[in-house]
This record gives sequence, C-alpha cells and structure tokens, in this order.
Amino acid sequence: YLIEINFRFPSWIVLTEFARCNLPVALLREILFPGARPRSRVRVGSMYVRDVQEMGIPVACVRELRRSGSAQVPLAKPIRRRRGDLAVGVTGFSAFELTQPGLGVARCLRSAPEVGRVLGLAYTPNDTGLFRSELFDACCRLRFEHDEEKQQAGDAVLFDRLAAIRKKHGLDVAIPNLDFEIGRFQRIAPELERIGIRTLLPSPSARRKLGKRGLAELIGRRRWAGFDYPETMLIKSRSDLARAWERFGNPLILKGVFAGAARVFSLQQALVAWMRFKGEGETQVLAQPSLFGEEFGIGLVCDRAGSLIEALPMKKLLM
Repeated sequence: YLIEINFRFPSWIVLTEFARCNLPVALLREILFPGARPRSRVRVGSMYVRDVQEMGIPVACVRELRRSGSAQVPLAKPIRRRRGDLAVGVTGFSAFELTQPGLGVARCLRSAPEVGRVLGLAYTPNDTGLFRSELFDACCRLRFEHDEEKQQAGDAVLFDRLAAIRKKHGLDVAIPNLDFEIGRFQRIAPELERIGIRTLLPSPSARRKLGKRGLAELIGRRRWAGFDYPETMLIKSRSDLARAWERFGNPLILKGVFAGAARVFSLQQALVAWMRFKGEGETQVLAQPSLFGEEFGIGLVCDRAGSLIEALPMKKLLM
C-alpha cells in the first residue's frame, strides 16, 4: 500500500547523512547548480535511533526573539564559519509532541562545505529545537496564518519577514520542512528569487495531484504506479465520521488534508480528534482503516523537471 506522499523531508532525514546519501545537501546543490548529479556510494545497514535531548538556555535569548524577531544562539561551543559561504534557513524543529525534520536537515547541511551559517526559522520563541547551538547560528521568527481569508495578506507578511532576515543575516536559501508551509513558500518563490533567496519546491499542480486529497481519488483505480491505496472516506460531519467507524472498524486512522494524523480506538476518541483537526483549521479530514505489516519510507530529491536525482529507502522498525 502507498500510504502517502509528503512534499518535504521526513523526520528521519538525518539517516541519509549517516548512510552517505545526504538528501538535504543534494537538494541544496540542485538549487545552486541545476542539473549536476551527485555520486554517492550508499552505506547499507545504517540505522537512525531517535533521541530526546534536554538543555537550558538564558531566558533573555527567548525574550529577545519574542521582542525583535531574531536572536543569536547562545553558543555552547564555537561553530566554524567560512567567510562568503551560504546562509541557509531551515524550518520545522519544534518537538513538543513529535520530532520534526528541521533538526535532521540542519545537521545534514552542517556537513556541506558550501554552508557557512544555518538559520533556524521558527513560529514561536519556544520551538524546542531552536536553540541548538551546534546546529543554528541564529534563530528568527516567522508568522503564518491558518485562516484562508488571511492567507493572501499572510503571504506578504512571510515575504517581508524573510526579506528582513536576509537583510540582517544574509539568508541565501530557504528549505521549509512542514506540510502547511510548502504552498505558501511556493507562492512567494518568484519574489524570493528576485531578492536573492532561492528555493526548490513542487508546483501547485503536483501538490494537488499527489497530496492526500489527490491520492484519495485514486481509490477508484485501486492500483496506481504499482501501488494499492487504502480505502478512504472524506469526513465533513459527525455522521460521516460515524459511518467511517462502522465501515473501517477499530482502530481508525484520521488524517488532516494538510497535515497531521491520529489513530483512534473508539468513536468518542474519533470525535475528539476530529474536533482537534477542526480547531487547527482542517474543515475536512480523511478516514482510513489501519494497515498492519512492515513499513518503509523513501526519501528522494527531484530536479525542477521532476526527474529523480537521489533517493534513499529505509525500513521503519518502530512507529
């Protein structure tokens, strides 16, 4: 079964560096030098084990970030900097409930000789991975509107913030790593390019076709590109949710159209999860039966024409 396609790096992306198939660096080099092909020799048998690290930071650093929108990371140890090298902005490193991919992307980029500074781009001053001094040279705040009516104005706000970050910290490349960011960064990509901030993002048509809603429409074909896709119902109301529970049974998987997923074990729990999705701006969710068995993930980088540049599969041992 093909479960889903995400248009950003997964949380296990740092495994690609361990396995000598560094996908964030491959993406960076495709942004900088389109058409060049890496020559990596993958180290088979590498494993990624997730860890949690606690740390203490000066509260003044958090206050400065809240007040001015950016702050220098309090260095525990010096970071090597190279004059004239790239500054790359990375998002997605809050770990309140899960490990997001930005931490792994930042670590992967640290091994690229082109990169002199890595900037952490956060949405709140308390994003938990923001003050990792071995990864980030500076931390900067962004702003995002989940309200669709405010999104057009929100695009302008995001552009202005990134322009200000470029002016202050020399931002050259932006790599967004959260589902809800991809469309917004893509919409302002031409303007970012104009001021010298480069990106490489999927087109709106690709996102529509291969996003969760698009893949759910494949159910009528059953097999697509050699894959089956799980049976799927679109949930718009409590009655839809009750029908999905009767149809798919226990446990049930609920997925936000834009981001997020929940495995629920009762109809009451399903209702709570559905209300949480609605509270986060998801007016519709997808319901699917639980699938059991071995699970694999494949991380890959494509060029602007959609051709494969580099890929690495992994077997997930624990969910």
